[in-house]
Amino acid sequence: MAKTESTGKVKKFTYEVKDFEPNYKKNPLGKLIGVLVGLVVLALVFLVIFFASKGGKKKELTPEDTVKEAISDCFSRLAGEKSPLIKGLGLEDYIKLLQSGRFGYQADLRLKEIKDFGLGFEEYASGVGVSFDGEADIKNHLVNGNISGSWTVVSLNLLQYVYDSEIFALSSDDFFKETITLTPSDVLAFMTFGDSLRKNLSEMKAEKTGERKDFTVGGKEKACDAYKIRFDIKNLKDPVEMTAYIDREGRLVQLGATYDNEARISFLLELSGKDHPADQLKFSFDSQVKEVKVNGKLEISNEYSSSGFDSTISGELNINKLKLSADVKLGVNYSDKSFTLDFSGNDEVTEANVTASGKFVPDKENIKMKFDNMEIEYGGEKIATAGMTLTIKGDTEGEVDVTYPKVRVIDLKDFTKQNFEEIREQVMKRVDEYMEIFKKFI
Repeated sequence: MAKTESTGKVKKFTYEVKDFEPNYKKNPLGKLIGVLVGLVVLALVFLVIFFASKGGKKKELTPEDTVKEAISDCFSRLAGEKSPLIKGLGLEDYIKLLQSGRFGYQADLRLKEIKDFGLGFEEYASGVGVSFDGEADIKNHLVNGNISGSWTVVSLNLLQYVYDSEIFALSSDDFFKETITLTPSDVLAFMTFGDSLRKNLSEMKAEKTGERKDFTVGGKEKACDAYKIRFDIKNLKDPVEMTAYIDREGRLVQLGATYDNEARISFLLELSGKDHPADQLKFSFDSQVKEVKVNGKLEISNEYSSSGFDSTISGELNINKLKLSADVKLGVNYSDKSFTLDFSGNDEVTEANVTASGKFVPDKENIKMKFDNMEIEYGGEKIATAGMTLTIKGDTEGEVDVTYPKVRVIDLKDFTKQNFEEIREQVMKRVDEYMEIFKKFI
């Protein structure tokens, strides 16, 4: 209610506020609207509380579930299912083929020319080649293969090999009579570690340790929680103990394992790529079987663009006192599926280099990598040019044959110096015989 006081030409207003009462209380409809607004606000409050405590909060996973999901996703990515390179080249169907069943493989390396070493037959070296061919069944861990050499119409069966996760066997039709085997052992069992882990995730035991460690993933620092894992592998006498570091999004960043029984084996795998984990990969391992010590490391760095892909790979391998290292650079163009390859390797004394260019040639059933121009350097000078074709054949019928000659079988763990000398003498005798035949042609 307002009062006015006259002060001449200007009116002076003064106000008094008495028991202010909203208009909607005087109106029945206004009262109803007020009640409805209150109910809506109250309902929203309850919904916010509900989703914050139930739906809005990510379900708390057990340590086993956290590790299983992280490892499953990691294997999926490493298998190429989500690789930008595979998508860029249009090779998704071929990756599915390799994962789903059987396929054949063949690699042919053929010399075009060779440097004159004064041996008298360099001019005839054109056409000399080495071939690898065989079949593989990824699901059942079956592989067979043959390594052969050829020159014009002459072909030699150099080595035959089979592998069935229970045994690896190496033999030769032409050069030695023995069959060398590697029977179930810690080393052979560890070769199937990745697949055993993936197939038996449900049997894994895991616990969160409470330890936290920072890793650089995709260029950003991420805090990762540590999990202790215990896992059984077929043919291993004792369980394998592992440590996994997983980030807050549930992604596996690092996995390490240690085993010490017949063999001492350990490895450490770190995956820190931004979108595809293996785009930044570090892997190291260390092992010892009896007197043989083997260790090494591998690093991969990949970069993508809309038009292609570049990869840098470096690795080291040490076998007792022998030290080997290699560096590889690979460039791929998506539009014409062409690639370039630069390889360099050394043994601390001499360096070898290979440069090559070629194309991916996919069709409905096969995929080929054709290396058109390979230049081979050794000790700083060019010694040969060559060409190579690698073919992955489509799904084949029947079972992969993993039988092998069972006459004069020697298991590698029982291999002696005398066995080595006997096989070496057989091989050198056969080489001399073939060299005599070769000289008659030239």
